[in-house]
Amino acid sequence: MGVRSGDHIKLRGGVYHYRRVVPRDFVKAYGKTEETRSLNTGVKSEARRREKEIDIEFEARIAEIRAARDPHVVAGKITQHMRATILMKRLSRGGIGATGLVQSARLTEPEQQSVHQIVADYSRQVGAQRDELMGLFREIGEVFSKPVDQVVFLRYRSAAVSLARSMV
Repeated sequence: MGVRSGDHIKLRGGVYHYRRVVPRDFVKAYGKTEETRSLNTGVKSEARRREKEIDIEFEARIAEIRAARDPHVVAGKITQHMRATILMKRLSRGGIGATGLVQSARLTEPEQQSVHQIVADYSRQVGAQRDELMGLFREIGEVFSKPVDQVVFLRYRSAAVSLARSMV
């Protein structure tokens, strides 16, 4: 949360108004350089109460913008939608919208580089895991190259899926 720097209320024409400057690096995402609103009261104690409500909204919006610009959050959005079987093809072609997510977050160049590094690390990990799984599936395929009782196979499948889910 930001630090309040005194009053954000001013009396104009017998009515109090809220005015707070948006930090410079948040202006583009916020959409304006300052937050101004009429507090619709001429009573100072009521104006202070209303000021606090708007301050909470203001701080929440700044926190949302800050979180949306966090390289780890942006990278998390990208990696969340990746699938092991299509990872390398789609990432290399930009098919998962990674560029759009990075651009919409309005990251600085160092933050963009951080996102790309996180995603690259993730893709290497998932790619290595995919290769291991392919080897495991080949081994399992060799075991099941002979007919297996359907009930036994269904129990095996259920156990394997349960084990895999418990690992993630």
